[in-house]
Amino acid sequence: MAKLVSLKLTPKEATEYSDPTPANAPEYSYGTKICLCADDIEKLGITEMPAVGQVMTIEARVEVCAVSAYENQGGADRNISLQITDMAITSGSGDKSVAKKLFDKQS
Repeated sequence: MAKLVSLKLTPKEATEYSDPTPANAPEYSYGTKICLCADDIEKLGITEMPAVGQVMTIEARVEVCAVSAYENQGGADRNISLQITDMAITSGSGDKSVAKKLFDKQS
């Protein structure tokens, strides 16, 4: 597995992101959250919802759907948009699928 990189915003980034209300600064930037609908959850084999705050691992195959690089008066910026096409979710240890880990009574 590739080394996972934290996308959590630094306090300075969070303040810049939420200016002028740093008290409500997010921990992560917009677009880094993945939301799964009921059909996705079913496809992944999750029969009961995990607890909020539970740590899980995902491995995903993505397709690059857009790239851009531009400069403006504020400076330069680069973006890559990725569409998740396939993924698996496992417990933090990665040894079983989340469905097996959560619901296999023999584990």
